[in-house]
Amino acid sequence: MDNPDEALARFAAQQPGAALGDVLGASGRSLQPISRAGQEAATNLLDKATRGLLTGDMDRARRFADRACRLAYDRHEESHPAARVAHMQFFDLVVDTLEDCEPGDTLWLQAAAMAAADADERGRSEVRDVLEAISRDYHLTRREHAAVRAAVVDLPVLTSAWELRFGPAEHDAFVETVLSMLRVTIGYLAALGALEGVGS
Repeated sequence: MDNPDEALARFAAQQPGAALGDVLGASGRSLQPISRAGQEAATNLLDKATRGLLTGDMDRARRFADRACRLAYDRHEESHPAARVAHMQFFDLVVDTLEDCEPGDTLWLQAAAMAAADADERGRSEVRDVLEAISRDYHLTRREHAAVRAAVVDLPVLTSAWELRFGPAEHDAFVETVLSMLRVTIGYLAALGALEGVGS
């Protein structure tokens, strides 16, 4: 398996991201290029923050997460770029793992359960959000739907990444929230490596 840094880069979010400035009154169409630019900025900053987490350099991780969280709220996508990118990196990783699995292979779900077990409350809530979205939007077997329900039953329900709102006085809390979301992605990659090692 690739190292987590390389794997995370492959699974960077591809959806339109965040606005970098005040664009009140602009049409949705004119907002889209700004959203893409903001998403690219957030992705770049959070990739650097993730490398800090992977190497144990918390100053680096927090510095780049801080910069990502200072990007302007995206009025077109109605979400904050840092939260959106962090969420989509994890979502894309789980979905890609699911799609790579053979029918009946629950590696994708086992890894999610392992990541949740080692995560903080925000990370565990992210696992729940992603698994419930997959169960709702993807074609799973009845057994897989039941397994997802069992996996999320004890996971907390927090405000989803799409709806996170933090004022200036809550900036530090926002940074910690985004770092938690990055950690659960790293935890998922580590779980995949461990499970694939057992199966080899």
